[in-house]
Amino acid sequence: MDITNPDLSLNEKETGKYYPEYKKTYNFEGRYINDNHEYYAECPAIDGALIDTGIKGWLRRADALKIYEMAYFSTGAVLEFGSYQGLSTSILSQANYDSGLKKEIHSIEINNSFLEISKQNLAMRGLEKNVFFHLSDSSDAVNELTKYNKEFGFIFIDHSHEYQPVLDVCNSLPDLLIDGGFCLFHDYIHPDTFNLAIKDFKVYQAVNDGLDKKLFKFYGFFGCTALFQLVRNPILIAVKERMSSKESQYPAILDKTVLNPENGDLPFFIKKMDIHMFQGYVDRCNDEIIDGWAWNSENPDMPIMLEIFDKDNLISRVNANKFRLDLYFAKLGNGEHGFSFAIPASLMDDNDHTISVKYENSGQHLQGSPLIIHIKARKPDAADKQHKPILIKPSSISYHHSEGELKELTTKKIRDLGELIDTRYSNIYTVIPDQDVVDLYVHDEFRSGASEYDKKNSNPAYMVRLITDLFKRLEREPFNKKHDFCKEKLKILDIGSGSGNSIFPLLEICPFSRIIASDLSPDMLFLLKNNRSDNPICNNLSLLQLNAEDLAFKENSFDIVFGFSVLHHLFFPEITLEQCKKILRNDGLAIFFEPFEPGHEILRNIFEEILSDSRSKSISPQIVNLLNTHVQIFDIQKGTDKSLSCFKHIEDKWVFTEKYFEGIAATYGFTKPVIYNINPSETPLENKVKGLERILSGKAADDSLPDWAWEKIRRFDSDLSENERWSLLFEGCIIMQKRTPNS
Repeated sequence: MDITNPDLSLNEKETGKYYPEYKKTYNFEGRYINDNHEYYAECPAIDGALIDTGIKGWLRRADALKIYEMAYFSTGAVLEFGSYQGLSTSILSQANYDSGLKKEIHSIEINNSFLEISKQNLAMRGLEKNVFFHLSDSSDAVNELTKYNKEFGFIFIDHSHEYQPVLDVCNSLPDLLIDGGFCLFHDYIHPDTFNLAIKDFKVYQAVNDGLDKKLFKFYGFFGCTALFQLVRNPILIAVKERMSSKESQYPAILDKTVLNPENGDLPFFIKKMDIHMFQGYVDRCNDEIIDGWAWNSENPDMPIMLEIFDKDNLISRVNANKFRLDLYFAKLGNGEHGFSFAIPASLMDDNDHTISVKYENSGQHLQGSPLIIHIKARKPDAADKQHKPILIKPSSISYHHSEGELKELTTKKIRDLGELIDTRYSNIYTVIPDQDVVDLYVHDEFRSGASEYDKKNSNPAYMVRLITDLFKRLEREPFNKKHDFCKEKLKILDIGSGSGNSIFPLLEICPFSRIIASDLSPDMLFLLKNNRSDNPICNNLSLLQLNAEDLAFKENSFDIVFGFSVLHHLFFPEITLEQCKKILRNDGLAIFFEPFEPGHEILRNIFEEILSDSRSKSISPQIVNLLNTHVQIFDIQKGTDKSLSCFKHIEDKWVFTEKYFEGIAATYGFTKPVIYNINPSETPLENKVKGLERILSGKAADDSLPDWAWEKIRRFDSDLSENERWSLLFEGCIIMQKRTPNS
């Protein structure tokens, strides 16, 4: 570690006349980490001082170089106070991308205009991935972050430079930083620091008053910044960093005053990993699959390796790194500590096997291990086929929309996935230049598990009923423009088409319309292309890989934009709805089917009452766990803030309110939305739980809720009036019409 200045005090007469040059904090080879790091030492500068990257801001070369270095090597998520127009945010994001790690970057800005400019600047440079912007003042943001125990490896403080806002952040840093995390204060050195007539630049005073000297270690000045490290337990921090360096491209930081890295010395009491730091459990072990969880409580965000044995024979190593909501809500690190292992064909011999799951190189079993299971005999090829994607023969569907016709509608370059992936995907086009957005949204169940997902969720009869009812309603509602859907040649965009649940009813009702089926997952579009190859109504259909938050079409292109269960998957559905308004023609319709809060909130309360009942001890642990998870996930689905780290793993991020869509309509130029219940019922709660019970029972070996629990559910139904029962919104259809200029 290179400490450039052990004394953090400033000379009043010299402050602002001299800015220390950049020196590295981490022990990497060379002067710069890579070319992108070096860029900030050579890029254009205004008056030779402030860098000019095309984004407005006030950073010196040494500032930018230090920001990049600290974000690059950060061992946890990154937090920024003060986005302004995105200059420092772009440096943080570039460093994060170059590090090869998918760390979250959270940027807080109080000015909405600046926030939007920051988003645009990052999007123009392809640096928006893993960056989460928050419109908030610093105190509210700190309260929200600490409420959910959010911690960061590096924090850059560059919001208000007045004394009190900086002091408030200083007081919160011990709760926001992980042990060993760094914080960097901008404008700690400034010509007006000691000017009593100017209140705007009092970072130096706030830091000296607010940072606990027993917890924070000063690491030097760089440009106009000052760097500090949170050190609660210096020995443990050094050991963690040392252990992490074994798999790192660059040596991790080590403070020679704590350990002697050259001699390999470690304190005697931590020379071996303490097995009591480990916790884990085998949740399920049968003749098909073994799954459970494991973590290291002293390094909670680092996945650990497990070994699986058949008696004394090692059969596999698995990494416990899968995200599980129940672990996240239990505050077991970041929740990414689950594991799953498919029983290999070599064990399928109709014999008993003693299966053990142990922490790697320890001999220590997870709780619930070992287990004796009888594994049925199955042919190896059949077992292998069970866990491999099924390749379907090329489709005979003919597509009316050529690449040239799609180019007329889109604003981005069109490419054929048959050329980018392989020929099986030919005639599926894409407008997505960077497939990183696919990693953010498309989870395994929509990739290798696409076929299984299609089988599980395909319900053609249900979709035909919903869409038929929709178009009957469109004929009755007082919209400005009526359509004869059976005869008109409309242009329809379907968002989140998946394998075609909504597409084929649309084609039946609107046979002369040109329909673009879009989805972010190429594997789901592949199923749409192939699974219905015998359908003769597809001549007016084209397939397009499309990001729902980037509808790359020209203005006034479509008569209808349609989406079934798509908005609640998005981080920012308002972006999609705003773009719908842009690409719709005047009087065009935006139609979506989405989950709503009222019914789900009552369901949440039912589950909570069941769980709090003393008789709940008789319910299987699997069902209790799933009901708990349902309660907890609803609590975070409510509201509009989706900044929690768990949301990147959660498919269903939202339950909406009617007020939300009314606000969207008023903001973006739609008429007041028409919203109606798509599943009206005399017993809505009982019906909903029965649907969920089928899902829960499938996961819990045919366990179900006891009679007394059903009595509670029916009581909730009977407590509602008849009108309330029939109108209770679990899932609803939203219809919004684009206003004409004169309406």
